Amino acid sequence: MPQTKIRMINSVHGYFRDGSHYNLTAGEYKWVDEVKADEFIVKGYAEGRLSRPYSDDEIAAIRASIQVISLDQEGLTNG
Repeated sequence: MPQTKIRMINSVHGYFRDGSHYNLTAGEYKWVDEVKADEFIVKGYAEGRLSRPYSDDEIAAIRASIQVISLDQEGLTNG
């Protein structure tokens, strides 16, 4: 699968489709497959060039799965 170079804006942890684990740190540059790179770019986790144009509906579908976990004065929140 073709690779795309991205720069991470946020740190992201998870699993690729092949089951391998990734731990991408904010500020680092990484080569990842086009599909995952596009997902990170559309979600705002990374900067880079999309592999193709996306419709508004496709962008909305990708962004629907965004999960943000942060600490505030009341403790851990999941928004």
